[in-house]
Amino acid sequence: MPSGWSMCAVLRRIFFRRAAAFPWQILPVTCGVVVADAHSAAVLREAPHHPLHASRRKALTLRFALAAGQRLSSVINPRA
Repeated sequence: MPSGWSMCAVLRRIFFRRAAAFPWQILPVTCGVVVADAHSAAVLREAPHHPLHASRRKALTLRFALAAGQRLSSVINPRA
């Protein structure tokens, strides 16, 4: 998944995360916009709902879980 994209609500909506100084109005209208810092977050534009077929949702969830597991594994044991 490209940098700057975030998965939210079990892959049913797509949001952009951005730096505070970035002009969020240039982002596609079909995606939501979230601004966050270390303490809080604000949704500037809600993402539209994109329902997925159950098999597609399962495949994306498994791919996301695999990527998360690989990242966690590399943090815990970086030489493996």
